Amino acid sequence: TGKAAARLTESLQKKAGESSLPQELVAALPTQAATIHRALGYQPEHPTTFRHNRENPLACEVVVVDEASMIDVALMAKLFAAVMPTSRLVLLGDKDQLASVEAGSILGDICGAVLDKGVGSGGNPLARCVVRLTESFRFSPQEGIGALACAIHSGNPEAAVSIAQQGSPEVSLLPPLVHGDPAHPLAEMILAGYRPFLEAADPLAALTLFERFRLLCAHRLGPMGVSSLNRYAEKVLARHRLIEPTGPWYKGRPVLIQANSYPLHLFNGETGILWPGEDGEGLKAFFFAENRAEVRSFSLRQLPTHETAFAMTIHKSQGSEFDRVGLVLPGEESALLSRELLYTGISRARRQVVLVGRPQEIEAAVGRQVERASGLGEKLTA
Repeated sequence: TGKAAARLTESLQKKAGESSLPQELVAALPTQAATIHRALGYQPEHPTTFRHNRENPLACEVVVVDEASMIDVALMAKLFAAVMPTSRLVLLGDKDQLASVEAGSILGDICGAVLDKGVGSGGNPLARCVVRLTESFRFSPQEGIGALACAIHSGNPEAAVSIAQQGSPEVSLLPPLVHGDPAHPLAEMILAGYRPFLEAADPLAALTLFERFRLLCAHRLGPMGVSSLNRYAEKVLARHRLIEPTGPWYKGRPVLIQANSYPLHLFNGETGILWPGEDGEGLKAFFFAENRAEVRSFSLRQLPTHETAFAMTIHKSQGSEFDRVGLVLPGEESALLSRELLYTGISRARRQVVLVGRPQEIEAAVGRQVERASGLGEKLTA
């Protein structure tokens, strides 16, 4: 996604500024990352074909793809076709997170063929290409978010529920939100999470502070979906006079881009904020510039398809991280509730995740794994 590319660009630039790296390595580092669509040369007039393909490959010796679990079969096939046979392709990602929205589970199939089915024992060269990283530099596996992630990953529902119910500075469990209860503890969390950005002095500070907290959920629609939670958040914030949502356009409204706009360099997954322009220009939409030290502004009429972003789906949050996350669970009967969904949601948090729901929903999620048949796994182990 565009947002993941922006975060990777930020990481590259940060690494380039570290004096501990040898100068020859710094010089070899790229300064920018791009989405796969942009790198392959997306053509609006021919959306299913790219400028770079087998006949016109990428002029790169090494291609590194982050968040590879999100790539579907069709896009991965076009990527492989555009990489020269003499080049090296590196796929990075977490095979236990949610797979792509479209068909396929490519990263999971590749890793599963080696790690789960022991392809290496037969001398298959694929075994030399898969490396599992086991040490987390974000969390301790013994406590808090790290311990919860380990319990979910290992399929231990009792441990996951116990960690959530015991509570800690990093992990806690709130009761379900019923009928938009204004006195629910989630209201206080929304207020604490979003007040700082709404009281910011300028759009750059607002965008920076907005990235610290997010409401996540499984569904777009329904009582625990994005639409309902966005309305709930608006009511909470309006009650404290932090926003005035008298219509679709108001100061402080966060927006999530839902479609790529190459002319504007706005991409699916990017978040912005509506904020007054300079010199009484009225409301404008502000987004981070590529260096994330400045902002870009657009008139409201220019915005591609978008939605309010106080809440977002866990699928949309992939590639993002926030200091604090409020994770609203769907009912245990939800077809989307799964181990991968829960694991992906809680791993978006750096410092704290608050689950909203019942212990039964945690148990149901941990006990339910998504099975996707792409045919690739069978071919790799044949």
